[in-house]
Amino acid sequence: MFYSAALDISANEAAFALADRKTQKVIFEVFREMRGRDASMLMPWMLETLKKYSLSLEDVKEWTAGSGPGSFTGLRLVASLISGIVYGRNDVRARSVPSAIAMGYAVPAKDGDCIALLMDCRNRELLLYPLRNAGGEIQGHGEKFIFSKDTLDVSALKPFKFFAAFRQDAAAIAGIMGEEFSKEILYQEHLPVSRLIFSENDGAEGRITELSYIRPATFAVPSQIEQRKI
Repeated sequence: MFYSAALDISANEAAFALADRKTQKVIFEVFREMRGRDASMLMPWMLETLKKYSLSLEDVKEWTAGSGPGSFTGLRLVASLISGIVYGRNDVRARSVPSAIAMGYAVPAKDGDCIALLMDCRNRELLLYPLRNAGGEIQGHGEKFIFSKDTLDVSALKPFKFFAAFRQDAAAIAGIMGEEFSKEILYQEHLPVSRLIFSENDGAEGRITELSYIRPATFAVPSQIEQRKI
């Protein structure tokens, strides 16, 4: 057996899957809500899940990190955790695959069909990540972009046959695109994270540090404390 695992925290939950690449069989696909990006529970949860199948971290020979789009904190947490797991182990491979790729497999798209993944960016804006079914393989297709209710260009939506999104973003999407349009979206409760394991669509040549944030992290220079003579 060749065990391959995938881990993703691009949304508000941790998604963890394991499969045997030789038989193409998914061993498990589990999810856990991440409250406040609590990293302390992540590793114990993963170890306990593997233990249920009489496995350990040492049995996994390949790790795939979901590279987004997602929050800065969640994506960095996954990349750091997997980097630590594989550190010093030359027999273990680590790579990244865009999380959006997995969502593309959740819709019944045929060869040539274009898919739009919609994600809540907060601030009353949405991110559109374009995907395409190319011979059964879901791939990125064009540049992703952010829009609001005021900047929405309806003509930009015409190439897409399917629209997918997380159920948690339904209210935000309806508020920007309207209730009627929202009814046409194929909402998913969870990211089908096991799809990342079988995808050959490595993000940025598969480098685990190449992540796609919904919004870039910002850094504010700390204000200097005014010193006063006493």
